[in-house]
Formats: sequence, structure tokens, C-alpha cells
Amino acid sequence: MKNKYFKLNKDYILVVGKENKGLIYDLKDGNMIELEKTWTDVLVQLENGTKVENVKSSYTYEVIEKIKEETMGEFYDNFIYEEKNRKGTILPPQGMQKLPPIIQKCYIQIPSDCDLNCKFCFSLKSYPCFVCTKSSNINSIDSKIYKTFLNKLLNLNVHNIIFYGGNPLPYINTEDLLDICLNNEKRPEIWILLHWMHIRDNKILELEKEIYKKINFYIIFSTSDIFDKENEKNISSFMETLNYIKKYTKNFELTFVQDSDEIPEFEIKDTLEIIINKYKTKIYISELLDENNKSFMNHSFMRITPEIFWNNYYYHPCLNGTITLNAEGKILPCPSMENEIIGDITENENILKEIFLENKIDKYWELHLGKIDKCKECIYRFGCFECRAIETKITKKLNGKILCKEGD
Repeated sequence: MKNKYFKLNKDYILVVGKENKGLIYDLKDGNMIELEKTWTDVLVQLENGTKVENVKSSYTYEVIEKIKEETMGEFYDNFIYEEKNRKGTILPPQGMQKLPPIIQKCYIQIPSDCDLNCKFCFSLKSYPCFVCTKSSNINSIDSKIYKTFLNKLLNLNVHNIIFYGGNPLPYINTEDLLDICLNNEKRPEIWILLHWMHIRDNKILELEKEIYKKINFYIIFSTSDIFDKENEKNISSFMETLNYIKKYTKNFELTFVQDSDEIPEFEIKDTLEIIINKYKTKIYISELLDENNKSFMNHSFMRITPEIFWNNYYYHPCLNGTITLNAEGKILPCPSMENEIIGDITENENILKEIFLENKIDKYWELHLGKIDKCKECIYRFGCFECRAIETKITKKLNGKILCKEGD
């Protein structure tokens, strides 16, 4: 080992936070490995080019032996630079010409009403962009503006278009808008987000199956509407509705809103497992939040891949690639960030083009966690998913952060 150097292999990235906390991101197997401070100190010296024999620690050989045993690092005769593993080519955001924008999700709010009066509709909640919200018909844009926006959007690289609102299905122009998307040569995935009760007694999917067989659905259900003790039929009615959706649509995913504490947790868990196993679908869990209760932790650690690590390195884990047109014609970075208005299509029909040419969207897409209060020195920031809309509503700051203890 004398006169040797030792470094982590290209699939392993060491990140050091405050108080010398350390974490190894395993891009190969997806793990995040938290380190003792003594181990962090050894690896920092080795990664910075200190010879093994010159590392100032009594733990040096213990650390090297374990890292070598796990095939996470190698000895070298000379100190070398080896670029860490990446997926594809990622250009740095500054100093070089940018690639054309990739829009992962474009939300389009339909000015449709809803008569369900769910108590969670306007409540603060997690995963708000996967929960339906009633829209106002006041000052809503007309079909011509929607079609103009869609035609301009479809000239870009858009992967998913999500129509949301109260109940988009009976809106008179919904099928025209779907036709525009479906007839475009780029064929993005099309989604409709709505509450399951809007489909329960509605045969529109069956009557218009040529369209809806090509459409994906986000279906919302809640504790209070399927575990209603006064109406035991609701759970069976819900399952029948899912069978109907499965038969007449392309695909669907679910959002479960926990809007009641009266149902035992085991009962909810068992029901959700039955649904997942039967329909082989994803279920997002949305919790109702209280601005005065900071117990909810607004973070979710992901299995690490090169794509996730480098995306989080440069961009926000959720806002990146997302844009929204609301029913009033406002362009937003997220459907739940109503006060962050980037532009208004009623004032400028070319606003979508300007947003990208003038880099107005970068304020949100490039808001990586290193720019967020409390996250700046957190060792988990490259593998963490968070909802910026929740924090913005609570802190009244775009880069504020309260609902997390990892950065303390």
C-alpha cells in the first residue's frame, strides 16, 4: 500500500455535508451509503489525492479494506482523474448552448365544474399535482386559445400532456383537444386526471371508446368516499369502476387521498394492497397537511441511477420538465404554484416560445436542491424527491424549506 493512491470507482460518488457528514452514492446498485465521520475524513483525503501512507487517520486501512472488499475502490500507482458514471451527455447549464427543452409533463386545466364537494379539494396536501381540484369558470379561456396553445406545444418535445380540473369529461371541447393530441405525429402520452365518481355512472368511455382507448387516466379516490361506513357499497362500486376504466382506457394510475383518521391503518393498507395486486398499477398517497403542524416530512429518497443523480445535480427533482396552462390562460411552473406566473397566453399567444427563448422557465427547472434553504449542505440532496409547491405555500418563499429534518 505504500506509495499508492486509492480512489472510489466511477460508479461511486462521495458527497460531504456539514459537520463532515458523508454519503456514498452507489450509481450501480442504487444505494445511498451513509458514513461515519471518521470514514468520511479518510475518503475525503484519499479522493483529494493524498497517498495512503500520508492519510491522517487511524482508520485508513480499515476503510480501504472494506471499500476494496465491496469492489467500490482501487489502488493506483499515480493519482488519476476518472469521470464519474453518467447516462448520456449532460451539458452544464451555463456557458454552453442549451439543448432544446424536454417537457416531461404539461398540465392543462379544463374550466369544468364539479359537484362532489370533497373536503380535500382546496386543502394543503402532498402530491397536489396528482389530485383533482375544482376550477373556476370565471375568466376562463376559450377553445380557440386552448387549440392555439396545444398546436404550439406539440411542436416541442413534450412527453406527457395531463388534462385536469373538476370533471374534464363533459366539457364540450375536451374531445376536440384530445383529437389534436392524438393526431399529432409525435404522439405524446395523454392523461386525464379526475375523481373516480365522475366515471362511476358515466358511460362516456364506452360510447367514445375509439378515443379513450388511447388515453391514460389518473384516478383519485379518498378514505371518506370508499370507506364510508354509511355506504358499504362504495368499495365494491369503486372496484367495479376500476374494472370499467381498465376495459375502456389505455392505462391508469391512482391517487389515494387520506382525508380521514377514522379508518384503521391496517384496513387501508390491506385495501390498497388488494388494488395494487389486482390492477398492477401505481398508487400515490396524498396526505392532508396543516400549516401549523410540521410533522409531515416533504422528502422521499429514491433508488439512485446515473440519470437521477445528475438530474438532481443540475435541476429540481419535480419542477424540471414541468409546465402548466391554467384555465385563465396563465403559464405556471406547476399546477399547484398558482402565484408563480411565468406568462399569460391571453396577452401573448407566442408566450410559450418566449418562455423558452428567454429562459424564463430556468428559474424553476434549475432550482436544484443546492439552491434550497436547509437543503444546500444536505448529503441526500442528489437522491431526494420533494414537492416545491407545498414548501412555497407554507414558507411564502420559492426556496424555503420547513418540512424536513435531514438538513438540520
